[in-house]
Amino acid sequence: MILDWYYETWVDGIIIMRSVPNNKMLWKFYTMLFMTLAIFANLLTIITILQRLSGHEFFTLHIHFFQNPKINSQIDFFLCFIAWHLIINYFLIFRKNRYEILIAKYKFSNGKLFLPYTVLSIIVPFIIIFLAAITP
Repeated sequence: MILDWYYETWVDGIIIMRSVPNNKMLWKFYTMLFMTLAIFANLLTIITILQRLSGHEFFTLHIHFFQNPKINSQIDFFLCFIAWHLIINYFLIFRKNRYEILIAKYKFSNGKLFLPYTVLSIIVPFIIIFLAAITP
């Protein structure tokens, strides 16, 4: 059921991105970008709430590739929060043009899934941060 909703949202986004004439060469990139950012924002919101409630830190790698700690923390952040979304989404959606099978299987919702999901996923974390800041 959840996986069906996930695939329907992807199909909705893919068809929308493919329909924009300016996206002819980059529709895969844009669809992957928006969906990955939305999933990342949802995960980050959930992890932030859990960390605040439990006092336990999640997803820390502490990789030391470089001497600069700022660069290392950016690499940690990318590997913990973004890279695995990209990899999973690639294998579930784009590998061997699987999106074609998904488009044939799931209906197009004319943006009713993709657009609200991406917009709300990016707006809700800011609302939560604002509410956390104004409440004692």
